Amino acid sequence: MSPAIAQARAALAAVAEEARGDQKVEAARASAPGFVLGVLFHLERGETAPLARDRGEPAQLARARYDEVVATPRDWQHRPPRAQPGASLPLVGLAAASAGTGFVNVQQDEDGSVRRIPAIIEQGGRYYVPLALAVARRGSEGTEELGYVVGQTQLHFGERVLPVDERGVATLSYLGGARTFPHISALRVLEGSAPRAALANKLVFVGYTDTARDALVTPFARNLAGVEAHATLAHNVL
Repeated sequence: MSPAIAQARAALAAVAEEARGDQKVEAARASAPGFVLGVLFHLERGETAPLARDRGEPAQLARARYDEVVATPRDWQHRPPRAQPGASLPLVGLAAASAGTGFVNVQQDEDGSVRRIPAIIEQGGRYYVPLALAVARRGSEGTEELGYVVGQTQLHFGERVLPVDERGVATLSYLGGARTFPHISALRVLEGSAPRAALANKLVFVGYTDTARDALVTPFARNLAGVEAHATLAHNVL
């Protein structure tokens, strides 16, 4: 074999190994089944449109539903936000290896600030849980049932009650500005240099924290990592 062919094969092997990133993550998740993954619904045309024909539930959403919802016919101003068909979903294998999924949609006000997060979204006649509540429920060993009556101004998280508006949208009670919650670099976790005490017996949210991606404006911060908004809702319900 000529040196050129050997180099080409080595380069292709390296590319193939890099392309196995999703499979490697899936294998890692299988060994740590406590993960909850995020999904993103698309609401742009779903708010006032009629209920779309049900296309069936994607496998990645099978464990993201409310335990009990009492639904009655309501106009769009008195029912949960409705998602159009389709969503940005994790790979089926990743979702299967996880503890479930939850949506990561937030709600921007007219001034661009994020003060609220939908606590429930409907798609195809099914009602789904936000990432924050899915993680909070996981932290309670999955024993807290989630229930909601459409149009009411509270939802039930086990024996706890979370105030919401008539659309099931929760107002965030921020604890402060950016980095109010402890931040630990993912690199330090991967290197094994992160302090174990900082992670032990904690609910851990993983997400981008740089200002170039998923940065939100809030009444207390110009650049709040989106993951902190979800951590805030989990803290509020707990």
